[in-house]
Amino acid sequence: MADYYTRFSCRLDTGSTKNAARAVRLFVAYERLMARQDDIVCFEVETDPMEDSPGGIWIHDGDGMGDPDHVINYVLACAKRFKLRGRWGFSWAYVCSRPVLDAFSGGACVLDLGAGEVVGDLHCGDWIDEMIQAGKRFMIYSPNEAQTGQGGGYWSNDDGWVDLDSATIFDGSERKTFCLPASLGSDADWIDIDGDGTPASEIHLPADVHQPTIETVL
Repeated sequence: MADYYTRFSCRLDTGSTKNAARAVRLFVAYERLMARQDDIVCFEVETDPMEDSPGGIWIHDGDGMGDPDHVINYVLACAKRFKLRGRWGFSWAYVCSRPVLDAFSGGACVLDLGAGEVVGDLHCGDWIDEMIQAGKRFMIYSPNEAQTGQGGGYWSNDDGWVDLDSATIFDGSERKTFCLPASLGSDADWIDIDGDGTPASEIHLPADVHQPTIETVL
């Protein structure tokens, strides 16, 4: 049985020791509010005075139980209450007691305290997927259009449905924004292509077409 944790540890300067004490009381009020909603606050707060920053508070997970969204809501509430300005950020880690696949990740975000909003965030799992997709190339293929005799079933932005050699090649970012073109039976879909420009996976024609199945396009 694996145990999953969200860990983080960060510090917020509230501006004064008085504000730090008020921030702790604000946290207690936040706990009560969440309890009334049958929920719990997934972090803890303590005063953390330093010589050059006496109004600091320490925000951290509670023995591995943490929720970054709760921290964001709390810090923005502190910023509004104490009229904090500037940018502030923190990061977190998702960990597991056992080496379970995809169980380890993390993220980070930056807040504009004066504006009361998140100005940027990063989630490691999403970043990995985006970087992998960015290195891939794609074509659009329609099995039904391949059987009409009007072309080879591949899409060209310039000429419509064409053969493989004339198809438009898209990168990962273009795939996110490009709408699939109309096709017979609305069967157009994305296919990965290899480095030599040929489809990376097998392409099959519709089962009800009385023609030989194309197992792969060379």
